[in-house]
Amino acid sequence: MSPRPWLDCLAAVVLLRRIIALASEAPSLSDTELVNRLVALARCAP
Repeated sequence: MSPRPWLDCLAAVVLLRRIIALASEAPSLSDTELVNRLVALARCAP
């Protein structure tokens, strides 16, 4: 567990907001592009 649980929570909220933003774009993206963006998000997640 992190010494600052609120920081982990904040990071999770930011990641969730990015995923929601990506999902709203999803209909206009190809499957490959969608997967590439999800992988990029996962890489920068804490």
